[in-house]
Amino acid sequence: MKSKRFSLGLGIILILTNLTITLGFSQKNVPLPQEIEILPPSSDLPPGVAAFSGRWEGVWEGELESILIVEEIDSQRAKVIYAWGDAPRWRTDKGYYRYVAKVIPGSRTKIEWGGGERPKFTFEMGKDFKSIRGVREFRNSYAKITMKRAEK
Repeated sequence: MKSKRFSLGLGIILILTNLTITLGFSQKNVPLPQEIEILPPSSDLPPGVAAFSGRWEGVWEGELESILIVEEIDSQRAKVIYAWGDAPRWRTDKGYYRYVAKVIPGSRTKIEWGGGERPKFTFEMGKDFKSIRGVREFRNSYAKITMKRAEK
């Protein structure tokens, strides 16, 4: 009987540890500004646009932990915070920026910012409204990410 309880307890610990690793990044790894204010989207926005509001987390190509926070969104633009951790292989040090992204409506809504001398980021809403797919383009190189909604 003790063996079954131990196995069950160990299984629960492993599941909770895995959830912590996949759903939450440490502030030490991915810095965020102290002032973050997520405003609720207008009730008249299409669901695919409104769904972007909030916090998203993921890892670019298995290398770079990132957080996207959509603080405010309307039918044309979104105020976002994009933050990332250290990625020695990519020669990237942790940091964050605030951007104003363009909202691109369609069957799958997108938000986009950057380009030219800076990386261009495009994020597309998933069918379930619980995930977004991103592409980072810069100087003919591309990276992909799937981010999940975080409840923080």
